[in-house]
Amino acid sequence: MSTRKEQREAEEQALALQEKLIAFVAAFYRIDTVEITKKTRQVRIVEPRQIAVYLLRELAGLSYPAIGTIFGFDHTTAIHAYQKIKRSSCADAQLNDEIQEIADSITNNR
Repeated sequence: MSTRKEQREAEEQALALQEKLIAFVAAFYRIDTVEITKKTRQVRIVEPRQIAVYLLRELAGLSYPAIGTIFGFDHTTAIHAYQKIKRSSCADAQLNDEIQEIADSITNNR
């Protein structure tokens, strides 16, 4: 059984990973961390945001509703973003390399 303290520590670690992941994606694409979580459809923000959604699901194992809460949108939007990046990364080697580079940076700095 996990104690309340262990549960709180796990939640804090998950939050730290979320913040780090969003910060790494924002830095990689040279956008402000606040911008990536804003509701905007600017092309330079949309794809990095979708990549952050993808990585939050893959690396942090967050649910779609939790991801939606972070970015201020519905869980179906989180599903769409995840699936779009998953499909695109299979077809686009450069995008796949970028995602892998970000993922490696995050896992190496845990």
